[in-house]
Amino acid sequence: MTQSFCLVGKSDIEEIRCSLVDGTDVIFWEDIEKVFPGVQYVKNGNVTVSPLKDSSGNRIVPHRIEHFPGEVLNVVLSNHAGHDPVTFSTMSPSQKDSTLPGASIDNHFAGTLNGNDNFSTIPWTNPSIGVDEESGTIPAPKQCVNRVSHKVIESNVEQHLDASLPSDVQAKICVSMNKTDEENETTNRIMDLVSENNELTTLVTNLQDTINAKQDEVKQLQIQAFDRLALIRNNVKSMLERTYELHESPIPRLFIVLPAENSSWNPIDLFSNKLRLYFLCECGEHTKSTNSKIPHHIHLANHEGYDIINTRKFFQKYGFLALTILRMLKFGISEAGIIVPAVSLLAPDGATHETTPSWRMSIDNIESGMDRVIHCMEHITEGVANGHSSQVENGKAFENSDLRQLGTFLRHGYPYRILGKLFRTVTTEGHVKWVCGDHFREGYDQEAVREFREVVCCHHGLYDEKFGRVEMSLRSSTTAREFYIAMENMKSLSEVWVDLNWKTTHNDFKRLRDALAKTNVGVLELDLNNEKGPTRDILNRRQRHDPLIDIMGHPSIQSVTITEAPSNFFKRSNLQSRGDKFPNLRHLKLDLRYFKQDLTGIKSLIEMSPNLLSLTIISDVSYITQGLRILLPTSGLPHSTTEIKDWSDLMKVFGGMIETLVLPKEWLDDSAIANFAKAIENGSRLKELTLKESSYNLREHRIKHFASIIERSELCKLAINLENEMERVSILKSIQWEHLHELRIIMSQRSMATRVMKTLVDGVKKVSGKVPLKVFKLTLTSHEPLLETQDELLSSFIALTSLKKLRLDVPVPYERMLSLFMSADLSQLQSLSLWAEDLDPNQVETLLDYLQEATVLRELTLWGTDATIEQVERMAAKGVILQGW
Repeated sequence: MTQSFCLVGKSDIEEIRCSLVDGTDVIFWEDIEKVFPGVQYVKNGNVTVSPLKDSSGNRIVPHRIEHFPGEVLNVVLSNHAGHDPVTFSTMSPSQKDSTLPGASIDNHFAGTLNGNDNFSTIPWTNPSIGVDEESGTIPAPKQCVNRVSHKVIESNVEQHLDASLPSDVQAKICVSMNKTDEENETTNRIMDLVSENNELTTLVTNLQDTINAKQDEVKQLQIQAFDRLALIRNNVKSMLERTYELHESPIPRLFIVLPAENSSWNPIDLFSNKLRLYFLCECGEHTKSTNSKIPHHIHLANHEGYDIINTRKFFQKYGFLALTILRMLKFGISEAGIIVPAVSLLAPDGATHETTPSWRMSIDNIESGMDRVIHCMEHITEGVANGHSSQVENGKAFENSDLRQLGTFLRHGYPYRILGKLFRTVTTEGHVKWVCGDHFREGYDQEAVREFREVVCCHHGLYDEKFGRVEMSLRSSTTAREFYIAMENMKSLSEVWVDLNWKTTHNDFKRLRDALAKTNVGVLELDLNNEKGPTRDILNRRQRHDPLIDIMGHPSIQSVTITEAPSNFFKRSNLQSRGDKFPNLRHLKLDLRYFKQDLTGIKSLIEMSPNLLSLTIISDVSYITQGLRILLPTSGLPHSTTEIKDWSDLMKVFGGMIETLVLPKEWLDDSAIANFAKAIENGSRLKELTLKESSYNLREHRIKHFASIIERSELCKLAINLENEMERVSILKSIQWEHLHELRIIMSQRSMATRVMKTLVDGVKKVSGKVPLKVFKLTLTSHEPLLETQDELLSSFIALTSLKKLRLDVPVPYERMLSLFMSADLSQLQSLSLWAEDLDPNQVETLLDYLQEATVLRELTLWGTDATIEQVERMAAKGVILQGW
C-alpha cells in the first residue's frame, strides 16, 4: 500500500510505501524526506497534516503521519513556505520569549537568552513562524514549534546565531543541537533495529515451524525405516529357518544377483541388463571343528557365477527370494545360529590375487552392484514383498521358490552340476546345507574320505563327493561288510544306492541297517534283485525283512526306494504287529512287479508314516487296481464309477493325470494306447515317457498314437527303442524341443543312425533361435559303431543344443573318438560316458588331457577300461569324478 505525494505547484506524483504499525497504516517522515529533501510540512488540501502523537501529546518517534487513502498530499519545501513572514518587532515581549526558535531545542539555553538584556533588543528578520492565513493571528507558541520541521529550525537558528550571538554561545547551541541530532539518530536506529528484529523474529518463527515439520517428517521416516528393517529381518529369519529335504535340494539355495562384468547398466529397465548369479557358502556352527582356524560365516563361493537367461521370468519366480538375500547381505545379520556379515566382508575365504580377473572384478564392485540391483528390484518387487509379509510370519513366503527349477534360468548350467563349486552336506538335524570345499573338508575326516573312495573305486562303484551320493553293486557278504565299514565313517554321505546281488540273509540286512544308523544318509535306494534268501536262513523267515522296515524309521532317512522286492516281502516281516511310527519318512517307492499277494501291507506302511508326501508303487495292473481300491478313499484322487479291470480302463480313467509312463511290451495293447491318446486331448500332464522294451511291437497305427501323445505333451524325458524299423523314426518329429531335457535312443543297426541324427538335427534347427533349448542329456545306444558321416551329424546336434551330458553306448575306436571330440563343440559338456574298450593308460591320459582343456567336465565314465587310482585322485583334485568300469 502506498501514499501519493506531489510538490506544491507541480503535477508529478510520487508514491511512498506505507508501513503497518500497531494496526495503523502510517508514512514515516524519514521516507518523505528521502523523496523530498528539505520538506517543511505536508498538506491535505488546505489542512496541514500534523505528525502523530502518543496519549501524552508527545510526537511519536520516529516521526510519522497517518495514511490518507486515495488522496494526493501536497509537499511544501522550506523555500516554498505558504505563510507570511513574521518579524520579532510585531510581537509582545511575552510572545518574543515564547516563540523564540531556540525554545524548543534547549530550555536552559532559552532561559539564558531571556535573562540577557542585550539579547532582548536583537531584531529577528525571518523566524519562519507562520501566521494563520484565515484569521491573520499568530498561532500559540507551542503549536508553532510543533508544526515546524526540526531541520528548518536548525537552519534559522544557525542563520541568526551566526549573525547575532557571541561565539561561545553559538558553540553551546551547536553542541546542544548536535547532541539532539545524535539522540534522534540513535532513537531512529533503535527503532530500525526493533523493526528489523520483528522481521527477524517472524523469520525465525517461520523457520522453527519448518524445522519442526521436518523433524516430524524425519521421525515418520525413521519409524518407517525401523518397520522396514524389522520386515527385512523377519523375511531373512524366515528364509534362514526354512529347511530343505534332500529331494528338494539338487542345487544350492542361497545366491545373489549382480550386474555382469563390463556390461552397461539400465537403471530404468532391470530386465534389459545382463545379470549373473553367484552362490553362497552356508557355513556356520555345523561346519566348525574343534581346532578350526578359518571363519565360519556365510560368504560368496569362489566361483565365476552363471549368466541368467529369461531374466523377467527369473524375477517373477525368485525375485522376492533374491531381494531378501541381497538385503540380508547389505545390512548383515546374525540369526538362527548363522552369521551373515555385511557386504564389505563377503569375499570368499582364502581368495587371492591368483583368482580369475573376472572374479576379482566382481569382488571389487560387489557393493555398488548390489545397490544397483536392489534399487531396481525394490521398484518391481517391493509390493510383492509387502504383500507376502503376512505369509512370511507363517513361513509360506518361500514355499513357492522351488529351487529345483532354478537351474533352468542359468546359462550353461541346467540341470546338471549347478553347484558353484559347493558341496551338499546334511546336518545332524537332517537339514541340507551347501558349503565350499574349505568348509566341507574342515568338517569331515579326509582320511576316511580317501579310504571310502578307494573301496568304491576298487569295486567299480560311483562316488559323487559334491552331492554326497554313492552307487554300489555288492555281490557278496564280504564285499558288503567292507563297504559298510567304510561307509560308517562317511558323515558327508547323504544318498546311497545299493544293489544287493547275492543270496542275502537276515544278518546281511541287519548289517546294512546298523551301518546306515551311523551315517547322515537321507535317501536310500535298495535293489533286492527278487532274492528270497538262502534255505539256511529259514529260522528268520518270519522276521527276515524287519531290518529293512527298521531303516524307514531312522531319524535321518527321508526317502526309501525298494526295487525288485520279492513276492514275500511283507509276509517275511512283522509289519502288521509293529506299533512304531516313521515320522521322518517323506517318500516311499516300492517296485512290486513280482508281488503276488494282498497289498494291505502297503496300507500299514502308510498308516505308520504320518508325514508321507509321495507313494510310488510299480506293479502289475491287477495289483495297481487293487491298490487303488484300498487307497482311493483317502488319496484325494477323483472317484470314478467305471470299474478298472485292465490297462485300457486305467488309461481311460486316469490317463489325463499320468506324469510318468514306462511301458514294457506285455502292457501294450491297442485299446490302452488309444484310450491314453484320447484322455490327453484336453490337456496332458505327461513329463516322462519310456518306450524301451515295447517298441519292437510298434505297428503303424500305434506309431500314430504315440506321435500324437508326444506332440501334445511337454515331455522332459523321452526314451525310445527304434530297433531297426525306419518308420518309427517319424515319432521323433513330434518332439517339442523347447521342453525336452533328456533323450535316449536305442538302435539295432547303424544304418538307421544317419536318418535318426538327421531328424534330430532338422528338428532342433526349426526352433533354434526362436525358443530357448533345454536339452542337456543325449544317450545313443547301438551294437554297431557309427559311421564317419554320422559323426558329423552328432557334432552338429551337440553344437546346436550345447549338451551338458553325453552318453555313447556305441563302440567307437580310439582314433575316431578323438576325431569326434576335436570336431564337436564340447565347451559346455559336464558329464561324459563312453564305450571305450581296452584303452591303455597312455591313451586314457591323452583323452583326459584333451577333455580337461576342451570341456568343463565334472564326471567321466569309461566303460570297458580301468582307470588307475592315481588318475582317479588327480581328476578328483580337479573336481572331476573319473570312473572306470
